[in-house]
Amino acid sequence: MARLGKKDVLRIAKQKKVKFVRLWFTDILGFLKSFAITIRELEGALEEGRGFDGSSIVGFVRIDESDMVAMPDPACNPHLAFTVMVAAGLEGIMKKYPLRDPIERNVYEMTQEERKKNKINSLPGNLYEAIQVTEESQLVRQALGEDLFYKFIGNKKIEWDR
Repeated sequence: MARLGKKDVLRIAKQKKVKFVRLWFTDILGFLKSFAITIRELEGALEEGRGFDGSSIVGFVRIDESDMVAMPDPACNPHLAFTVMVAAGLEGIMKKYPLRDPIERNVYEMTQEERKKNKINSLPGNLYEAIQVTEESQLVRQALGEDLFYKFIGNKKIEWDR
């Protein structure tokens, strides 16, 4: 299966005279959200790395999390993403993972000690760190199956190298 790059996505959108693109994502609580952008905005996002302020999207995040940014990624396969999200949700249900109370403070104003006390971990800082975490995930490996898992990791490593 050929992978579409940024230029391919923009070329197809212009050929088909697409005026708006709806970007789908999950918020920090795992709820599906979306917003629409123009092709010009998509072009800026893909070519310049422009993101979209999460605080401007109704219901995206609580005020303390409003510094989150949504950035389109044409390399994201929504089928793989949803497969892993469903697997994670099912694991939580089956293993009866407890839900924690929300943190109502701005975590960026907390000290490292306060974050540790509240069991607040940081997400990977870049794609390479995310690949390393994903390689260690038995949940992702089982959700995708061995063959697809290794191809996915390999493609992400190629993306990082580029």
